[in-house]
Amino acid sequence: MQLYFHTDDPSIQESVDSFVAQWNSPDDFFQVKTSGSTGAPKTIHILKAHARSSARMTGAFLGFYSGMNALLCLSPDTIACKMMIIRAMEWNLNLHVTLPSANPFKDVTKTMEFVAMVPYQVQRSIKESPDAFHDRMQLIIGGGPISLPLEKQIQKLPCNAYHTFGMSETISHIALRNITKKSKRFRLLNGVSANIKDGKLQISAPHLGVDNLVTNDCVEFFGDRDFIWLGRLDFVVNSGGVKIHPEEVEKLLAPLFNANFFVIGIPDEQLGERLILCMESDPFPIKKQDLEAILPKYHVPGKVYFYSEFTYTKSDKINRLATIANEMRDEKSLL
Repeated sequence: MQLYFHTDDPSIQESVDSFVAQWNSPDDFFQVKTSGSTGAPKTIHILKAHARSSARMTGAFLGFYSGMNALLCLSPDTIACKMMIIRAMEWNLNLHVTLPSANPFKDVTKTMEFVAMVPYQVQRSIKESPDAFHDRMQLIIGGGPISLPLEKQIQKLPCNAYHTFGMSETISHIALRNITKKSKRFRLLNGVSANIKDGKLQISAPHLGVDNLVTNDCVEFFGDRDFIWLGRLDFVVNSGGVKIHPEEVEKLLAPLFNANFFVIGIPDEQLGERLILCMESDPFPIKKQDLEAILPKYHVPGKVYFYSEFTYTKSDKINRLATIANEMRDEKSLL
C-alpha cells in the first residue's frame, strides 16, 4: 500500500498512521465503535482474520488490482474508514486520504478508481466535481438510505455505483445493490447467508465471524440471495394499530423536499404514537393535501418540526432521537 495525504490536518494523518501501526502489531484483533444511530455507541472487537476476509470479498467482487487508486474520505473513527485502509493493504492499493468533507474531490486531482462515500458526499460531489466520476470508477455508497432524486442522479453517472448494506458487527457491508443497473434489491455477497427470524433479518457469514446475527432490519426476500430493505424495526411507528415504516414514508416524500428530513413516532395519548415530520431548514409552508396525495392512508405526519441543524453521528448518520430531544426552531400542525 502507498499512502498519499491530500490534507495537512495532523489528526487525519495520525489516525491513519495509528491504525496502520495497530494492524501491523502482534494483536489478532482491533476495536471499533458502532455508529450510535439507533442507540448508545458500543465498542466491539474484530478479529483481523475476519476483517481480512471482508476486504478480500469486496475486492474480488469489485475487481481490485495492485496499484489501483482508492479515495479515503470518511470519518477516521468508523468501521468504514478502517476497512478502506485494510482493503488498501490487502490489495496493495494507492490510498489517497482527504478530509471527510462534503466534496472530497475538491482537494484531489488524481483519477480515482475506487471510492466509498456517504450519500451527502455523493450529492455535493456530483454538483461541484462531476468530472471526477468516470467509467472505470467503482463507487460504493453507505451510511444511510439514498433518496430517489439522488439515485436518479447517480444513475446518470458513467461509473459503477453500489448501495451497501451492513453494520459494524458484520465488518462493513455483506450485500450490495447495483444502483447503476437500477436494481431495487440488495444481493448477498459470496459466503453470506440470511433469513428472517421473528420478523427480523438474521445473518450468517462464518468467514466474517458472524453466526446467526439477529438485526433490527425488516426485509423482504426474493429467493435466497436477493432482498429489499423495508426499514428498521426499532423505528417502526404503531399509530392506532397501523404499523408505519418511517423509511418507506421518507422514500415517498423525498421528491417534495430539497432539505434533509426524516419522520419519527412520538408518544400520543389517543393513538399510542403519532408520526411527525422533522425538517432541517427554515420554516416553509407544507400542505397536508400534498402529502395525502402521495402517502398511504394514516401515514400522513400530524406535525412538522423545523430544526436549524440535526444531530449527526460520527459516521454522518442522522441521530433521530437526539435530534428531537433538541430545541426546534418552529412547529406547524398538519391536522
